[in-house]
Amino acid sequence: MPGIPSANERILAREMVADYRMVESLCVMMPATLGSPEAKRLYARCFHTMQVNMHAISVFGRMRRPHDEIIGIERAIKDRITAASREIGTTIDQLEVICKQRGITPVSRYCEVPLALDVKVISSFGRLYLDLLMLFDQAMVILQSLMLYGILDEQDCHDQKGVFKALVREIARDARRARVALLVDGSLADGTAHSASTPEHDEGAATPGEPGTAGGAETPPADARSVA
Repeated sequence: MPGIPSANERILAREMVADYRMVESLCVMMPATLGSPEAKRLYARCFHTMQVNMHAISVFGRMRRPHDEIIGIERAIKDRITAASREIGTTIDQLEVICKQRGITPVSRYCEVPLALDVKVISSFGRLYLDLLMLFDQAMVILQSLMLYGILDEQDCHDQKGVFKALVREIARDARRARVALLVDGSLADGTAHSASTPEHDEGAATPGEPGTAGGAETPPADARSVA
């Protein structure tokens, strides 16, 4: 109906776009297509803040902290992404076998059109996280398809989705916590007053000094802080 935004428009209206003004890195625009509402919302709430947080740790952190400490943070984040990708990928392989055994081809599609994006990627962390989001999206489609055909019941589908959402969401939270830890001890001090208490309930909550906080340039709508 005219005047009523689509689901994709509503999701993008709540997108938490991080502050890239301090980023001087090379960037690549990478195409991404997300079909599931779960993947769309995790992208909107987590991707940009995760990427900017990791940039601050990798670039500014190296100016003020021992390199071994920063390497440890980077390795931990990449290990989390690798482990999540492996777990989700293994499950996708198993579910695809079930689909073939039951003759479910092709898998079902969502009523809303896929969200097609050109995503600004500024680091290997952003690239790996975007790949993980697209893998997560595939898992959501297959799980929903198996529920639609009655092979999974609603609760099992809901529970498995929750497990995968937590895997993806916690990586963004880990990056935020690591950056906040550096902010609290003054390692990433930029002249802005920062608070040690950062909300833990939001997947991609901006860190102090980014949009979405008192120190940032803008504040997203309150309902953008809900959990997917």
